[in-house]
Amino acid sequence: MWAASLSEERTWQASWQAKNPRVQAIAEELLQNEFSTSEQIEQLQLKGLRAILEIAGRSVPYYRSLSQLQNEPAHSAEELLSHLPILRKVDVQLNFEVLQGEHLPEHLRGNLIMQSSGTTGKPTRVLFNAESHRRRETGGTPATGGSSSAGGSENARVSYDRSDS
Repeated sequence: MWAASLSEERTWQASWQAKNPRVQAIAEELLQNEFSTSEQIEQLQLKGLRAILEIAGRSVPYYRSLSQLQNEPAHSAEELLSHLPILRKVDVQLNFEVLQGEHLPEHLRGNLIMQSSGTTGKPTRVLFNAESHRRRETGGTPATGGSSSAGGSENARVSYDRSDS
């Protein structure tokens, strides 16, 4: 069945509801987006990107100088993104410490560092919190390249950062 409107779709979907309230809220948001205009979706994307820039500017030392971008006059997320510098692998390697968020809730703090073996150059460190690492390792979030380690290397090392404990 194809619904022509949001109200028709809600009527059709009334026969089922997700048991988890968070899942149901996401389903409702997706449903509303399905029937939103492209202009409405573009404004939601722009609003979300500005929120991410505000959090990054407040919490991540590397991005503090970019926090003014949240107020950059832009009509679309694409336009706003064009003002951001591209974060390259070498930038992550050289600025690992200042790319970590500060003042984050405990469950969001990175406490697991994975490092590539460096067979193609300088090893690259990647910071995970315990939950994101668990999901990645158990298939909750697919790992890229079919590898279970950072950077696609089968020889990645894992170390726990004890600085937050």
